[in-house]
Amino acid sequence: MRRSRQFDAPQRPAVEARAVDDTMPQSPSGLEIRGLPRPATRGDARTAETQTFPRGTDEELWNIRTVVQKTGLSRATIYRYVRRNLFPPRRRLGPGRIAWLASEVLAWMHSRPRPNT
Repeated sequence: MRRSRQFDAPQRPAVEARAVDDTMPQSPSGLEIRGLPRPATRGDARTAETQTFPRGTDEELWNIRTVVQKTGLSRATIYRYVRRNLFPPRRRLGPGRIAWLASEVLAWMHSRPRPNT
């Protein structure tokens, strides 16, 4: 007869409550909106231009889904090209999150030969 093993589930760390920052944009329900930049302060005035990228420029970061859509390549082909140095390198944004600079992907797309028609 085979015994089943019992494993103790790992304990998750307690979530710390923190005060909501008045400078963080909030939704009508009072929740923080993390996707929006904080309003600039006097100390940030000099560096604000260098830290943020205006939306719609080539300095956007594209995730794998966007790169697949824009290039028409499959995920596997993109990763294969990156491994062989045939495609721009990916950037690690955090654990489990990677992206490509849109300007690098667009430059790569424009460097590709045109099909003979």
